[in-house]
Amino acid sequence: MSKEVVECKDAPNFIMTDFNTLKVFYDAISKIRNTLDSITNPKNYKNGFAGWNFPNPNFYRTSCNLILQTSYVKGDPNEVINYLYTPFGQVHLMSGGFKDTLMEISKEFMEKMNWVIEDCSDNIKMFYYYNVKHKKLYYQILPTESYEGAGDIVRFYLIKMVDDIYLPCDDDICVAINLLEHPDGGTLYNDDRERFVDMSKNTNQF
Repeated sequence: MSKEVVECKDAPNFIMTDFNTLKVFYDAISKIRNTLDSITNPKNYKNGFAGWNFPNPNFYRTSCNLILQTSYVKGDPNEVINYLYTPFGQVHLMSGGFKDTLMEISKEFMEKMNWVIEDCSDNIKMFYYYNVKHKKLYYQILPTESYEGAGDIVRFYLIKMVDDIYLPCDDDICVAINLLEHPDGGTLYNDDRERFVDMSKNTNQF
């Protein structure tokens, strides 16, 4: 990550609300789900998309980037896919299980996905929260500090293209672990959910 760690960062346009731009991300994530479903369904494994149909807009949100988070054990090059960090919020890819199963599915998924990804582990900036009212990111932390899997090493990939879908990318790759709304008038969560329902044509899923 960047050597400069900041306590507060102005980010007036961090929350993406443009429907057409979000639709590009939605379509790309839907293709990712289709590939993962094609691997997990025959194995009778319930992946994260099935366990959590819609993203959580209050956690691990990006402005205009699609990030894949994986993890691996030191000395073992095999990665386990965990989450997508998106302008919609956090998307679960896996829903738990035995390590061997997770590694098998992850390996097949990474080999099968038709995409262009770039390791951004050294460039990603993780902030503890985004204040919606003040339009600022607060308290940058090391990306590894936000991960709950003790003993595992995390890696982050910037997803630039999925099949024939080219994704917008911010050069400044920032992730807000939490969103903080003003308690007297926070409407972002409801707006996010309504927008996602419209985008998914009332299916409320990717």
